Amino acid sequence: MNLPLKITISWLFLMSFSIIGLSQQSRLASLFMYNKYDYIPAYAGLEGSLYITGNYRSQWQNLASNPVSQQVNAHVPLYFLSGAGGIKVQNHTQGAQRLSTMDVSYNYVLQGSWGLLSAGAKAGLFQYRLDGSELRTPDGNYIDGNLEHNDPRLQEDINTSIGAVYGLSVYFINNFFEGGLSIEQLPSYATRLGDGSYEKSALSRFTGEVPIRLLNGYELRPSVMIQSDLVQTQMDFAATVSYTGNIFGGLGVRGYSARSLDAVMCILGWRFDKQYSLVYSFDIGVSALRSVHQGTHEIQLNYDLNKKIGGGLTPKIIYNPRYM
Repeated sequence: MNLPLKITISWLFLMSFSIIGLSQQSRLASLFMYNKYDYIPAYAGLEGSLYITGNYRSQWQNLASNPVSQQVNAHVPLYFLSGAGGIKVQNHTQGAQRLSTMDVSYNYVLQGSWGLLSAGAKAGLFQYRLDGSELRTPDGNYIDGNLEHNDPRLQEDINTSIGAVYGLSVYFINNFFEGGLSIEQLPSYATRLGDGSYEKSALSRFTGEVPIRLLNGYELRPSVMIQSDLVQTQMDFAATVSYTGNIFGGLGVRGYSARSLDAVMCILGWRFDKQYSLVYSFDIGVSALRSVHQGTHEIQLNYDLNKKIGGGLTPKIIYNPRYM
């Protein structure tokens, strides 16, 4: 990639913050339907056993300073507390920015003939890091080892900011529908970042899907993910099909308008024994950025202990539609 284009792309990333640091704070994900705890912590424990997920995503491959994220989360029923608990560790880099978070959650679960209703909260810490040496501006001097942004708002060293993450969520599941809603960082606030500040914006998410059982062991699952900070909104739509719960895959699209369309998602997964499953997604770019990147890769490994831990609640009386 030539220097003028690299500077231009870096400037586009740079414009997402300034004196107040803002960015793509919520990572996009093509495998949201197989990693619900990531977005709706109240989903914890609804797999019925210890469930661990590891996820890696490289967005807009081969684009300079592209967003990359790594995540591990685990959740488990806590029958003696009539609920469940979970933990998530995540790292997200984008250009000169890095956001690392760790949080824990608890959710209370109500069970009835109508299904399961779960509600809970999460809390944790984040660290935001901005490496000024990685920034590039149109008027800067970066030739022969020079590092001059020529912008009084930007520093050339590393600055970090630490703050709290928190949120509330609910999740509902029965034989015909499952879905959840989460609200995070409300109220939003800013933490100090060098001579400026970094704002962790409020964010709301909704997920929903409908299981449609077909003939001969096939099942169709239309699903949706909506994320919004009340300024901008992004939607993901997908339809996945599974065969006997062991082979699954599907297609999806990210975006709902000319400005928000980003990619077509191609998903393929395999449950290769009772405890492990692997799923992969490749996103084909359809936005204006498609000419400067080679798609998005996301891969995820799930581990299901597949064994009840402890006791205290009666066995589920509804069909559990999860197959990962």
